[in-house]
Amino acid sequence: MKKIIFTIIICASITVSALAAPIDYTNGVVDDGGIANLNRIGGYYFGGGGEFTLSGGSLALSNSLYAASTSGQDGHSESFQTFCLERDEYTNPTVNVFVSQSSVDGSAGSHAYKGGNNSDTGDDLDARTAYLYNQFAMGTLSSYDYTDTGAGRWLSAGQLQAAIWYLEDEYTVWNPSTATGIQVDTWIQEAQDAIDSGAWTGIGNVRVLQTVWVSACGLNKYRQDFLYVTPVPGAVLLGMLGMAVAGVKLRRLA
Repeated sequence: MKKIIFTIIICASITVSALAAPIDYTNGVVDDGGIANLNRIGGYYFGGGGEFTLSGGSLALSNSLYAASTSGQDGHSESFQTFCLERDEYTNPTVNVFVSQSSVDGSAGSHAYKGGNNSDTGDDLDARTAYLYNQFAMGTLSSYDYTDTGAGRWLSAGQLQAAIWYLEDEYTVWNPSTATGIQVDTWIQEAQDAIDSGAWTGIGNVRVLQTVWVSACGLNKYRQDFLYVTPVPGAVLLGMLGMAVAGVKLRRLA
């Protein structure tokens, strides 16, 4: 399994194969979410996946819809917990964040971009993924261990990451007879039941955060995409982000 790693890459170490074009604003609608610091808290993540923690002085994304158990966990009041969408992209401690507000074809929705085992041209967010992440963010996902930051939470994080990767066509292998496999199947069925019953429609307020890392050489590199629950619709979000980003200086995690 390819692991998501945190590493600071200097200009001298950048290879031609790793380079990517600057962010393509024509590939759907994206709102500038500012600059985020990325972190993972011990006991909150499993293997190379989530949970991840996003925070930063110039991260212009409200975490008002997140529960106490999924926000501010690193001591920063604006931070929130999230999961990644792609298994073959890496991330960086500091990234530019863009909120995807459209599907790949430009219709209303949200999509990952430039990466993923199944597609490098864009991947629309699955409604079942959106449901599971929304429940997680609200602190109400069934059987998720929010309290035990020892074995409990990291195991839940691994199970939810596996469910997300499966729903996004990134991951298809687990043993359904194991505890992890049973929980993954349970959450996937729960999401499908919510959709079938009409309790959940589309992707709700869940959006994909497309991230880009700008190196010291000025080269833009597409990085891992993450999940986010926005408290406002896209058009309003765009205006709020513009006001929030102005005049705010980046600060580093303590």
